[in-house]
Amino acid sequence: MAALLLERLGGRPTIQIFFCAAGAGMLLLLAPLPAALGLTLLCATRAAALGFNQSLWVVAAQTFPTPVRATGLGLVTCFARLAGIAAANSLAPLWGASRLAAIAVCAGGSALAAALVGFLPRRAAAAPAAGGEVLPADGGGGVAGAAAGSGREPDEAELQPRTPSPRTTPPLDASSPHQEEASAAIRPVDD
Repeated sequence: MAALLLERLGGRPTIQIFFCAAGAGMLLLLAPLPAALGLTLLCATRAAALGFNQSLWVVAAQTFPTPVRATGLGLVTCFARLAGIAAANSLAPLWGASRLAAIAVCAGGSALAAALVGFLPRRAAAAPAAGGEVLPADGGGGVAGAAAGSGREPDEAELQPRTPSPRTTPPLDASSPHQEEASAAIRPVDD
């Protein structure tokens, strides 16, 4: 479901939908429900939480410029882990005191997160490469490079696969399993 929404709506709306669905599901769980309906709602709420989580990773990978993508995703992971530790340590005592308050805090956190997602950048900014050359966000063209900074969504032509430029294609060396295949492709065949 997340992949379908990411393709059709884009990252920010998809994440907002899943955060809102998770928060609404948590609030609905406060109502007295038959066991089967409560379990179904619990599973749907968990699915919404998984939806925003997976969508956040996709958007994070698209947001950071290629030269700093690993560092950016590492920082995102670090803060996600710290938030998980803080939530577990602060919500457990609250749950013991008042389940209503604990669920309200979680639902409020989902609503706040949905609002904050609106401030995420649309595309990654250009970043200097190792040699000082400024590359588009996707490292050399393509969708993010073509539409970066323009405030527009890419058109159909930009979404088509491209042949990598020689600058981004790694050279084949003698130990490469594809070297023989590549050499055979350029040699005449004697029959």
